[in-house]
Amino acid sequence: MHLRYLLLVIPLILTIGSCKQEKVKTERDILFNEVMDIHDTCMPEMATLNKLKRNIRKTKDTLTDEKLITNSNAMLTSIENAEEGMMQWMRDFNLPKKSDPDQKVIPYLKEEKIKIQKVSDAMYAALKAGNELLKTNQTSSNE
Repeated sequence: MHLRYLLLVIPLILTIGSCKQEKVKTERDILFNEVMDIHDTCMPEMATLNKLKRNIRKTKDTLTDEKLITNSNAMLTSIENAEEGMMQWMRDFNLPKKSDPDQKVIPYLKEEKIKIQKVSDAMYAALKAGNELLKTNQTSSNE
């Protein structure tokens, strides 16, 4: 009886275990994950950019130096452009369908990876420059 039970259970366990093997990632999967990783890394910075923009506006209102006011206005435009870049990329991005052929999807994802990387670079550049400007403005308004 135990032998018959084992002969039934062992193949069942092996079958279930083999179903849990990880799927091999294709170039398409890898590219899609890279695109989404770039997006997911920089997307939370939208809130940081928004806060930075509000802080630059507050300090700008206390400035008397025309050059700093002009630089603040230019920085606000730069931040808004970076934010709009992300919003535009998200509007334009078309999630590939599983039924779409790799010959169509892989070039599309390569192009989108370049686009979202440019968006990310613009966002991080705006953050860096905006924070530097904010420090300059705060120092100037405290004098």
